[in-house]
Amino acid sequence: MNNIRTQSVSFTGYDVTRLKGLYMQGMRTRGERNIFRELRGVLKKEGLDVFLNNTNARLSDRFETDGNLIDKALSIWGQDRKAFVLNSKGKQVLWNTTEPLMKQEDLGKLSDFEIHAAKYIPRGGDYYLGLNKKNERWLLVNSKMIYDQNAFERFADAPTDEILTQIFDVKPKNICKLDILGEDLDEVVRPIGYPYILVNDFDKSKELLAEIHKAYPKDYFTQWDLLAYIEKKSKNIFPFETTETICNILKNFGFKPIRIGGRFNETINFLNAIAFRNSKGKITYISNSTRKAEPPVEFLEKLFDRELRKSVPEISDTYYICGGKRTPEEIFQAKNSIYNNGLSNRNVIMDILANRHGGIHCMSAEIPEF
Repeated sequence: MNNIRTQSVSFTGYDVTRLKGLYMQGMRTRGERNIFRELRGVLKKEGLDVFLNNTNARLSDRFETDGNLIDKALSIWGQDRKAFVLNSKGKQVLWNTTEPLMKQEDLGKLSDFEIHAAKYIPRGGDYYLGLNKKNERWLLVNSKMIYDQNAFERFADAPTDEILTQIFDVKPKNICKLDILGEDLDEVVRPIGYPYILVNDFDKSKELLAEIHKAYPKDYFTQWDLLAYIEKKSKNIFPFETTETICNILKNFGFKPIRIGGRFNETINFLNAIAFRNSKGKITYISNSTRKAEPPVEFLEKLFDRELRKSVPEISDTYYICGGKRTPEEIFQAKNSIYNNGLSNRNVIMDILANRHGGIHCMSAEIPEF
């Protein structure tokens, strides 16, 4: 299998590293295009490229003028379908074969990557990769997405422990496993420069809601919805998924967990984020926005940003992607479809989080500056 080299001084994994850019795919609807344009503007400020694949015929930084060229087999979850790695054979794109393959000559500015296709490429939302103080590679992974050999031979759509160690060139002792059932890892934790890692803490979320209540005492219903979700989630969580258990596992592995209120319901998740080392040597953080929602919900974004900057002094730039408001037609259609979860007044990315269970990190595959 493929072994990733660790000699590159510029590569510190997918924890927080210098990036060449982000890969995105399958961005077709009006709202998805808005998200793409918003993120492209942010990356331009940061001096990074964006690579959009909507056709499986070429990579671009813009949309196709002819909608007939769009390959509808491509999902918007680029992080779960592609991974850009440096291995013993050179640069490779790990490509999940549940989707059609692009031709090697169509990679354009990424033509120095070779395509390696396999059905069992691990879901990008369920692992993080980095280097520890000994310059050894570590892997943080959701154990719920790892198969044993029998299951792999039957289904072959998720990796075994052995495959993970081969793909990422990581020693078994340097694999940290969390048990996250029914959710992806990137909904619960976000490494922020080893050994530091953000961990969602619903008690911290409730503290921010108390601040919201002081600022908006008359806006009761939205706050009640958020508090009711947090209370229900806290009561129904499995013992192995509690904040305390997760933090203890991370501490024993060598991480320094930072508890933060990052989740408030299916619609609002600030931990599902892109983080990278910018040109200043500091950290840029890109997450999901609550703008263009109700004022108390918009205020949550400012409160989280305040707590994030207090907790992680290395952060210099933060951006929150919203995709704009939903149109009246989209709101009407949502009432009669599966897109009816979450807060009633929400922006595009909040709608996607609530009803398609993914945010900006799920859509964007990092391309490290190898």
